[in-house]
Amino acid sequence: MSSNGGSDREAILATLDRWDAVQAEMAGLSFAALTPAEVLGIKDRLESGYRRQAAVDHRLTQQLTCQASPIDLGGRSWIDVLCTRLRISKPEARRRLEEADDLAPRTAITGE
Repeated sequence: MSSNGGSDREAILATLDRWDAVQAEMAGLSFAALTPAEVLGIKDRLESGYRRQAAVDHRLTQQLTCQASPIDLGGRSWIDVLCTRLRISKPEARRRLEEADDLAPRTAITGE
């Protein structure tokens, strides 16, 4: 942990490396040995993970838009920056920005 109460850079990057490796491992698996009930259970667990990942994405998007300007990152707008870097459509970039604005945690004027 860093002195500001957040995670340190190395811990974040190491966690992301592990996440990438597990994603690659999952993609390489055959699920033929599983029963339909087991498949449904795995899909349920993955859905929970997708929802947690979306919450992380909202926080990252909020941090990005608060700490920099699109011009700092080579774009004309945040939509432009996200489209280019993430290789997504303009409507998808707009949706992600709107969701982050609506759903990311907020900090009050008092800092809470």
